[in-house]
Amino acid sequence: MKFRILDHPYAITNIVFIAIGVFGGWYQGWDGTTLAFVLGLYLVVVIGIRLDELQQQVDHCNRAPADPRVLEKMAQLEERLAQIDEKLDRAMKQPHS
Repeated sequence: MKFRILDHPYAITNIVFIAIGVFGGWYQGWDGTTLAFVLGLYLVVVIGIRLDELQQQVDHCNRAPADPRVLEKMAQLEERLAQIDEKLDRAMKQPHS
């Protein structure tokens, strides 16, 4: 079983940003403001990773074949909504007393 980097993006991100923080804090003498900036960058990267995962899930759902029963129900709903829309249009055109 191989350890692939792309399978563990959060672990790699954590290791990289911990290393940056430790190196900057101990060897570069960064103050709290600089470390807070690095933390902000970390959060932006983590949110980007999560958004990428969500995009992949959405793409996967869009490629999945649709169940014929679901398509039939959606067609029925669309027809019913058209009927309701027609009734509402007629009701709006009638003069009110």
